Amino acid sequence: MGAVVLEFKPRESLKEFTTGRSKVSLIRRTGGRKSSPNILIYGENLATLAALKTGSSTAKDAMSVDLIVIDPPYNVGGNQGYKNTWKGVSEKEREWAGDHGQFLDFMEPRLKIGRQLLTEEGVMFVNICDGEYCRLKILMDQIFGEENNLGTIIWDKSQGSAGRHMTAIHEYILVYAKNARKAPALLKEKPAAQMMIEKARELKKSKIPYSEAQELFKDWVSEMEDQGLIGSGESPYKLLHPKTYRPFQSTPSCAQDKPETRSHYKLKHPVTRKSCKVPSRLEMV
Repeated sequence: MGAVVLEFKPRESLKEFTTGRSKVSLIRRTGGRKSSPNILIYGENLATLAALKTGSSTAKDAMSVDLIVIDPPYNVGGNQGYKNTWKGVSEKEREWAGDHGQFLDFMEPRLKIGRQLLTEEGVMFVNICDGEYCRLKILMDQIFGEENNLGTIIWDKSQGSAGRHMTAIHEYILVYAKNARKAPALLKEKPAAQMMIEKARELKKSKIPYSEAQELFKDWVSEMEDQGLIGSGESPYKLLHPKTYRPFQSTPSCAQDKPETRSHYKLKHPVTRKSCKVPSRLEMV
């Protein structure tokens, strides 16, 4: 098997990306107070970004923003999917579906202009799946600087896409700052988190057996939830780590036990080749 080459040619000038992409419509106010600073933009996204960067909008000066959240095409699923259509004319940018180098070509200018639009305290969040995560992270390291990578958020989709070998029920959100030293703290402690941590420490100091401490903690969490002192966002964290007693929640790594989902398949018996009966619930073995 020959070597696989990823062809990607970074470019320095943003002018190369905006040639022929000049149609942008801006609507400063779509409702609410007349003094509202909100802007609704209808147009080709790359041309729009370039217009905002150069100040070619209804604003007098170039715009800057504190937060950018984007959900770009994931580069999966063949040639169908993402279609960039402007006034009925499609640029057919998804013809490159499956080509990693051309995916990076698509993302590079948008990330570069997006970074330039950020204030010094600004942060960008980019959604992506397994298919392009590693390549997109390298590209963003180059554009933002590896030192400005604030981390990767892994989120549970609740329902995965069917796969031949494994079912992925998670995706990623890459988080980068314009300047990590000036970026705000992104951690927000849940209201009852400290109370739960203190209760866990109390149980650890009591020196009672771990199994007993675990049951006491579960009962306490349920009681606090009934009293409205612990919300639904904290109550799943009712398990204690055997050594540290740090509260945590468990998430099954298998496909959801829902017959109506795409992730659900009946196993074939190795001898009879008939479908095995599905248990009423998943059990840990």
